[in-house]
Amino acid sequence: MTPAQRYLLDLQGYLHLPGVLSGIELTAAQDAVERIQHMPTEELPPGIDRRSPNYANGFSFDPALERLALHPSTWPVVRELTADRPRLASGTLRINTHEDSSFFGFHCALASPGQVDWPRFDVREGRLFCDMFVVFFYFDDVREGDGGLVVIPGSHKTQVERPATLFQPVSPEEDPEPHPAFTNVLAKAGDAIVLTELTTHGALAWKPADRNRAFMMLRYAPQYVGSTDGNLPFPIPPEVTSRLLPQTQELIEFTARDVVKEIVGSDRPLE
Repeated sequence: MTPAQRYLLDLQGYLHLPGVLSGIELTAAQDAVERIQHMPTEELPPGIDRRSPNYANGFSFDPALERLALHPSTWPVVRELTADRPRLASGTLRINTHEDSSFFGFHCALASPGQVDWPRFDVREGRLFCDMFVVFFYFDDVREGDGGLVVIPGSHKTQVERPATLFQPVSPEEDPEPHPAFTNVLAKAGDAIVLTELTTHGALAWKPADRNRAFMMLRYAPQYVGSTDGNLPFPIPPEVTSRLLPQTQELIEFTARDVVKEIVGSDRPLE
């Protein structure tokens, strides 16, 4: 990561990376999104689960989407946050429309009883470490007033629990009233957002009736976080991994802390 990226992610709990997809990459991804939307459910590749607005394992639908998991713009961030022990935990495509969208309440990943050391976000030898984070790749513009991702900057470091009713709307069909404590993150098609799951976030209802909001959600964790009994966070099934590139298969692998994956030795593992 660059010093500026490291500072901003540590300060805010999220990092906005503008224009990371080339025109060719963006067009190919948008074409894949268009095709998956119009494909009958029974024709979807094995392991892709369509539950509007989500396509679980949708990253495996097309190489243009799969390659985002190891994209050169975000790969240095993934490596640093996992201390060079990366694992792709899930890859979900989300397509919000005006008809199926409502406010998605504020939430974050908190350590559960008996698991006080996880999730974590800290600094080790001048580098950031985080064991639960997500990378969003945007395929459509999000403009002022559209809705979409909202975050409470800096909340990944708070030591005080947020009151359950704070920033909640009067009714589930409404967005919360604007407040200076939270930010609606605006992005353009081709941008990426890195967000630690410790940062409190949600999503405002998607307002435009003539435009969708399509984006890829790629969740990462260290390769050793989980267990060997199959109860891994966000497991990717074998029917999905079997059709992926060898580098992506390696990225998905759960393995021991002392193992260094081959892909870690390259700044651009898919080239």
